[in-house]
Amino acid sequence: MMPGPVNKTRLTPRETMGVVMVLLERNLKLMTRFSVSTLMFYMGVLSEAAISAFLGKTLIGGANIAQIGGDYVSYVIIGLAYSQLMQTSISAPLQSLSGAYWSSRLEPLLRAPVSIRTVVLADCLWYYLNDLVTIGVYVLVGSLFGMKLSGGPVLFAGLGALILGCVSVLGFGFLSASMFNLINAKGHSEPVEWLVKTLQRLVCGVYFPITVLPGWLRGLGSLMPQTYVLDCVRRLLMPSYPRGHTLPVHGTLPMSPQVINVFAIVSLTALILPLGFWAFKKGLDKARNDGGLSRWN
Repeated sequence: MMPGPVNKTRLTPRETMGVVMVLLERNLKLMTRFSVSTLMFYMGVLSEAAISAFLGKTLIGGANIAQIGGDYVSYVIIGLAYSQLMQTSISAPLQSLSGAYWSSRLEPLLRAPVSIRTVVLADCLWYYLNDLVTIGVYVLVGSLFGMKLSGGPVLFAGLGALILGCVSVLGFGFLSASMFNLINAKGHSEPVEWLVKTLQRLVCGVYFPITVLPGWLRGLGSLMPQTYVLDCVRRLLMPSYPRGHTLPVHGTLPMSPQVINVFAIVSLTALILPLGFWAFKKGLDKARNDGGLSRWN
């Protein structure tokens, strides 16, 4: 008697990469199917960048301009570009999980030999690839308003810092996705995503230096990795950016500001990312136990 087929419980790295490519192709087909929505999104990106650059160049006072090296256009364009990446890190895991749930794909995915975390990370990769187009739009608008960026090896170092910044915020994204099952947050938003997105635009230095904020808001910004990523990237990419102390924590340790930035990013990532993965797993375990993996239950 011939033995029956053996169900695989684990994929090889090459097979896992094949699954990732299939998921990317699926997302591409979904995006091109709704081309009008995609076009309207990029038109919104274009208008936001142009309005921010124009208002900043026109209305920001001289004292605040001096704090950022006199080049507000470069300052805000970098802030907007990384803000887009931050939003992807925060929202993509929840979008991936909720999409699988509402399309009744979650249970089959959890039975597949590839981990659900890999599926979520593949969806995140797709959103990051989309962000490259968004960032290109920001850079185009910035160049029209006189943006000046460093070139050569420093440019690649800045891109590396942006990648590290995406990873540093991804823990918030998995923590946000865990709320889908932990507190049954299956509506349009949930508290973690709302709180982090609100704070990062206010206290992390996207639009203005955090030194202009009240003391308690500066302290709050100092607890978020986005603050240090933005300062790190601006030091690398903006030739006119100040080289002295630009964040409150810079004057408290006997190290260069850039070393402090990297140390803070790595430390906060080491805390937030495992917490996000742990909460994400706890949410799935809860859904398995109470029968919440399917929307029909």
